[in-house]
Amino acid sequence: MDPITSVVVVAEAAGRIANALCAIVSAAKWLWNKVKAFWAWLRGSVIKFFEDVVGFFRLRYWRLIMNPNLLALSVKGKLENGEYCVLTGLYDKATHEFVDPEKDLQIKTAEELDADTERNFGGRDILILK
Repeated sequence: MDPITSVVVVAEAAGRIANALCAIVSAAKWLWNKVKAFWAWLRGSVIKFFEDVVGFFRLRYWRLIMNPNLLALSVKGKLENGEYCVLTGLYDKATHEFVDPEKDLQIKTAEELDADTERNFGGRDILILK
């Protein structure tokens, strides 16, 4: 094989490799965008009071009624990145701890709070639902 043919063959191979790498990068970007979209959906961009806070306690209503030591407690904060964080759970007045954090503690982060959340928390960071 002469030198010019060798250069052409190498250039064609390099072109195929470049195309393959571009396809891989494109697929990785597509996948990353899907993961980010799923995370945004999972996380939500707005914390909704009735859906996220009240809805959490509706599922645990009978536990709250049957145990007078339990409080329906929500704590609101703002993270360094500007997002809001709302921690919602069952708080035991006797032990001064959240009950079963792996099952009965919800932490939601979002870019903003809905009007009902703002109104119910008011200027406070802690909310006890009765």
